Amino acid sequence: MHPLNDGSRPYPLPRPAPATDASPLDDTFYDLVEARARRLIAADPVLGTYLGVHDHDDELGDGSREALLGELEAERQHLTAVETLDTDALSAEVRFERDLELHNTRRSILDLDVIRIWERRSLALDTVGDGLFLSFARDYAPLGDRLATIAGRLEAVGPYLDQSRSRATVPQVRPWQAIEIEAAAELPAFIDEILAAADLPEAASATFGAAERRRLTR
Repeated sequence: MHPLNDGSRPYPLPRPAPATDASPLDDTFYDLVEARARRLIAADPVLGTYLGVHDHDDELGDGSREALLGELEAERQHLTAVETLDTDALSAEVRFERDLELHNTRRSILDLDVIRIWERRSLALDTVGDGLFLSFARDYAPLGDRLATIAGRLEAVGPYLDQSRSRATVPQVRPWQAIEIEAAAELPAFIDEILAAADLPEAASATFGAAERRRLTR
């Protein structure tokens, strides 16, 4: 069980106050937006950590080509759902929010389906490094709790790297790969810093003890 969430309830997401000219479909629109946000965070736990949602801090997600193409299809479905909302049944404020949501979703689809950097550049170790750094550097929870989630992410590195290899079905861009190799060379020193922090007295907690310390060093 994730040490920062007991699983009894979903994490809260903010929602604007009702518009002065609130209309019947306003809540329907916000339900769609919230569902998309939860889907994106579940698919990309590092994004969740960055945004301050810590329910998946011990995960890296599914790095496979199939998972990413599944997200592309989900984005297309979301776009259709938002496009087909009757704008006459939306308040003026929500019509503006709808335009923003359409722009953001179309941009996401463009990145995933047309630009497709994910297919020509390895991003796996960037994701791993970001995931470890965000949990280690941000003081959002006691050090022991954060180290316990880091242990989970380290255990997920092997499967995540294997999954990510499935993305490279076209020729790769050498300069982009060189950037990834350079980033990878910095990871061991950073992991040494994490291990040193695990030995600090303040690291000991109900969720981080000898067993969790061993998980970090496997």
